[in-house]
Amino acid sequence: MVKATLIDIVRQHKQEHCDKNNKTFKMTEVKKLFEEGLQHITPEKWSSCVSHIIKEEDKIYGLDHMIDNVSDRFIINVTESDSDDFLSDDE
Repeated sequence: MVKATLIDIVRQHKQEHCDKNNKTFKMTEVKKLFEEGLQHITPEKWSSCVSHIIKEEDKIYGLDHMIDNVSDRFIINVTESDSDDFLSDDE
């Protein structure tokens, strides 16, 4: 499962701005576009990104809790058994 972080979302917004507006592919332009991309991340967009990450982490926490509950009940017996139920035809 891929887990996005807040910095990944911000980086994606900046990268999209650079990709959309880069015309010369020179470092001076890329630097300028990078800085402009940072300016486009408003407090509202930042808040939205934080809310999104919290929501995703809550989902992951819930799934992790369910997996723990199932795996806690899953037992593999590694000792020898008196039962013939698990013997193959070759034995």
